[in-house]
Amino acid sequence: MALKNNKNKYVWEDALQKMERQEMVGLLEPVEISTKLSYDQLKSEELRSIFLLCAYIGEAPSIMDLVKYSIGLGIYHGVNTIKEARDRTTTLINKLKDSSLLLNASSFHHVTMHDMIRDAALSIASKEWNFFTMRYGKLDEWPDTDAIERYAAISLHHCDIIDMIPEGINCPRLKVFHINSKDPLLKIPDKLFEAMGELRILVLTGIDLLNFPSSFKCLKKLRMLCLEQCVLDDKISIIGELENLRILILSGSKFEVLPSELRKLSKLQLFDINMCTKLRVIPSNVISKLNSLEEFYYMGGNLIQWEVEKKPNNNEIASLIELSHLQQLRRLHLSILDILALPRSLFFDKLDSYRIAIGDVKMLLLEYFRCFVCLRHQEL
Repeated sequence: MALKNNKNKYVWEDALQKMERQEMVGLLEPVEISTKLSYDQLKSEELRSIFLLCAYIGEAPSIMDLVKYSIGLGIYHGVNTIKEARDRTTTLINKLKDSSLLLNASSFHHVTMHDMIRDAALSIASKEWNFFTMRYGKLDEWPDTDAIERYAAISLHHCDIIDMIPEGINCPRLKVFHINSKDPLLKIPDKLFEAMGELRILVLTGIDLLNFPSSFKCLKKLRMLCLEQCVLDDKISIIGELENLRILILSGSKFEVLPSELRKLSKLQLFDINMCTKLRVIPSNVISKLNSLEEFYYMGGNLIQWEVEKKPNNNEIASLIELSHLQQLRRLHLSILDILALPRSLFFDKLDSYRIAIGDVKMLLLEYFRCFVCLRHQEL
């Protein structure tokens, strides 16, 4: 695949010799041999990393998921903004398509990979990156201590975890920990993260975190935290101590008040609270303190009490005017109940794109590429 445009006969002869050696010892299946040769021909570590991430994240991963993981893992050198990471990711995806390692997806926002190539890529990742992944399987027991200490990533998607999660796991090399649970009774032990000091990405989906683990505060190097469709409590204020966070995703999770401690996240670039239907209060001077924020997403929930200009001011709740203080903000998705909550002097001119829903969530005000259209029962 990766050799199809290479006319150097020595490269082909070397590849043939590798295939013959691997087939003779019976180490790899033919597709894995072909995929491994193509993988070895990729010209940069960034290309190899994005290829393996395409397989690791799952079927038809979104480009935005790849962007988030690349930021979380710090894959790109000299890339500082989300836009730069998105551009770099798109460029690398096109190169992987040219190498026939990726397919053309039906959606512009996603990438696809042949199932056999994905299996081969996951095999490569397990060997080269020390990834442990399981999907729709049964985890009878956790890997032994020696194996866990070598892992760089642990990913469990919709698995039956028979022995539950151990109280503590010694994972000194772990960079990614991902559990997508189908068990509403699954609990995260309080001390689970105490020996995960190198963790960069934590993804927990569909988990009851009412007893929020105090060991979260040990994740000082965490760059991406994703708590989707979780049940949370006021102890999520611990998140404010994770001062290296670049990406915070709480979409679909149940909690009522955003902790004021989040104002300490001065490096945060992306903040997603989409579909947080229980969220009703964002304290004042939290959003305005997120000086590095580039993308803010809150759609599908209408309970937040934004301060309204024409009503008596409430200094305890956030005002949308705080968004105008974010000099790096480029993308904004927002639901609001009251049109009066919008600032008189709109700040949309500096954004690359935005979507606004006013009133009922089914009534959308959409804006792409600086085109402002309002669908409402009455004029602004």
